[in-house]
Amino acid sequence: MRLGKNSKLLTDAINSKVLLESEYSSKNLKEKGSLSLIKYTHKADNIYNYEWSNFQNIEQFGHYIINSKKFPILEFIYRWSGDLQSIPKIQSFMSDDKNEPKEIYSKPRPMLISVIARPLLSILQEAFWRGLIESYFKFFHPICTLFSLVNFDLKSAPEPLLSAIYFAGFITSLNRSEEIKSYMHSYAIINIKKILFRVNLSNAQALGIYSFAFYINGNSKLSRVCLSHFARMNHNLGLTINRKNLPLIDQYNSKIVYNNMRLYYSWAKLGPSSYEVTCEDEEAGLDIYDPKYQYPNSSLNLYNNEYLSTLYSVFCTRLAKLNNFLTAINSKFCKYKGKMIENEIESLSTKAEKIYKDAK
Repeated sequence: MRLGKNSKLLTDAINSKVLLESEYSSKNLKEKGSLSLIKYTHKADNIYNYEWSNFQNIEQFGHYIINSKKFPILEFIYRWSGDLQSIPKIQSFMSDDKNEPKEIYSKPRPMLISVIARPLLSILQEAFWRGLIESYFKFFHPICTLFSLVNFDLKSAPEPLLSAIYFAGFITSLNRSEEIKSYMHSYAIINIKKILFRVNLSNAQALGIYSFAFYINGNSKLSRVCLSHFARMNHNLGLTINRKNLPLIDQYNSKIVYNNMRLYYSWAKLGPSSYEVTCEDEEAGLDIYDPKYQYPNSSLNLYNNEYLSTLYSVFCTRLAKLNNFLTAINSKFCKYKGKMIENEIESLSTKAEKIYKDAK
């Protein structure tokens, strides 16, 4: 089809070209304050003279994009970003920004406890268990003497007894975290369940240790449970019978275990309990304790010299006697009232003076 100079179609096309050139000139864009009219018709070589091509750095450019409100952000992202990045001026300060060292963003981080720093991991260290052994012999054994130290060896000690020693040592130690408390409680319960129906002397000794450890830790319920099994096992072992044909150390161990059972039985009667403890003889024997059986052997490494070891053996014996004596006093006071209590106090006072003089 041929078009003449005066053709209406040709005239409309020319008028449209003039209109587009007028509408999309940079002057008109600047005056209208809007860039959205360009849309898809702009070209990279036509935006060199736009007002944002004179930015000195990317901060100025970004500030203008966000705060000028001359065009929608999405329009810039989807339509303009590619063309603007082709402008040498913008390319230069974008390149400079990439080469600048980035400022470290100091966002406060949550305070997380390092796995390495968790207190529970201390149970993996040998020093932790060695500390429990030391705590047991310094603070627990003297007031709850259940075996002789003359022939006691940690390396050959029965595992149930050693587990009870660890638990009692933990109860009397300092700086106990909640995590380790929970672990050691579960540790004790598991080991107690293992020995309840395995009758032997070392298991009876372990139950006696557990009972007193729970008692001083304030858990009277578990203490009485262990006490009932402790008494049952002692009777099954026949510890009430004085067997003179046994070695002296074995006789000593049997006597102090049975004596502790009688003392704890008296303590159990001080309050109501659903765990019954039967015992034929309620009187506590104080003459069975002898310092020579509490002299620590060298394998325990408690003290470096003979003097301290001797002092420790005497200390254990005297403290055990005093503790047993106090328990006997408490049990007697529960039986009497008024004048009878005064008479008992006078009698017990005489015994206390004798024990004190012997301890000097």
